[in-house]
Amino acid sequence: MDGLLIAPDAPYDLRLPPGSRGLVATLPRADVEDRTGRFAHRHLRLGQASGRVLALMLTTLVDDRASLTRRAFDTVCGQAAELACLVDGDLAAVSEHDLVAQLRLVVRRRAADPELTGTALAQHVGWSLRQVQAVLQREGTTPSTLIRETRLQLARTLLGGTATITAVARASGFRSIDAFEKTFRRRHGMSPSEYRRSCGACRGR
Repeated sequence: MDGLLIAPDAPYDLRLPPGSRGLVATLPRADVEDRTGRFAHRHLRLGQASGRVLALMLTTLVDDRASLTRRAFDTVCGQAAELACLVDGDLAAVSEHDLVAQLRLVVRRRAADPELTGTALAQHVGWSLRQVQAVLQREGTTPSTLIRETRLQLARTLLGGTATITAVARASGFRSIDAFEKTFRRRHGMSPSEYRRSCGACRGR
């Protein structure tokens, strides 16, 4: 997966093979120029480390654009512009705050994948597991806790709908209904079914 960073006033022709998909995103030109001192056409390797994070950030931005405020949308665009300037450079140049934001973005995007673990998360962003653990430890959490809490948050949202408990468990990345119910009860002090009923009672008031 590759990308190209070009000036917004430069002509281009986007041609994709049948069955493939493309994304065109307009990033703040000033942000790019401020960081590089120029605007050069650059090839972006989106299949490696920071490039994968950039691709994920942009696709998530497109998917969630309807629910974002203008300020939030512009903020993410600015972060994407900064990351685009670092795709061919050193990801360590990104601030630790941005690293955490990128990790949270990856987990949010892949929470429904039961194969997502701390090791898989580290591999996805191109860092060692020890690096990921160290960054998240300073935020008061761990890779497994971040993944579990994100899955539970997704499950709570889905429990507000009509999907079965089994379907909610599967859509939230839990390997089994038993694991889902045990994790949910340990976190909330009630079963998913009880939580759904309590939410229904609150809405009915």
